[in-house]
Amino acid sequence: MNILPFLLLPLLLLPAACKNKQPVSGPPGTTLTWEKIAQDGNSGVEAESYQLINDPESWAALWNQLNSTRFPAPVAPEIDFDRYSVVACMMGTRVSGGFSVSIRRLEQKGNELLLTVEHAGPGRGCFVTEALTQPYYLASIPQTTASLSVSKEVRQVDCE
Repeated sequence: MNILPFLLLPLLLLPAACKNKQPVSGPPGTTLTWEKIAQDGNSGVEAESYQLINDPESWAALWNQLNSTRFPAPVAPEIDFDRYSVVACMMGTRVSGGFSVSIRRLEQKGNELLLTVEHAGPGRGCFVTEALTQPYYLASIPQTTASLSVSKEVRQVDCE
């Protein structure tokens, strides 16, 4: 009996099991994984802000705000708030395209959720739209009521 297919099967299934999951590592504490819900360059949210959302009403209000310039607005993804929370990262208004925000690290230390985000912007040689943008990133995480603490890493992306 050839057992090679049985040994290879877990390796073939591993990428599917890890789809969209972003593991995090860092200093002591409980590192968390997250799954991207949405990311876009136009949110209509002018001020930089970060939110931890734990209920359907707040989620609906944020989703409607993020999609206020779209018609028809897309339907909000369903979130099981008994199991998950949503982390919302809004970069605020930028003077052109080419900007993005994303999660770099997520760690729970006691009753504090340490969120490290990356703000990326266009560098040398980049051709971008000359329009105002408001990038955002939404992710689901294991349910938590911890207080949110945010640190930022800024990176310039050259296009040359």
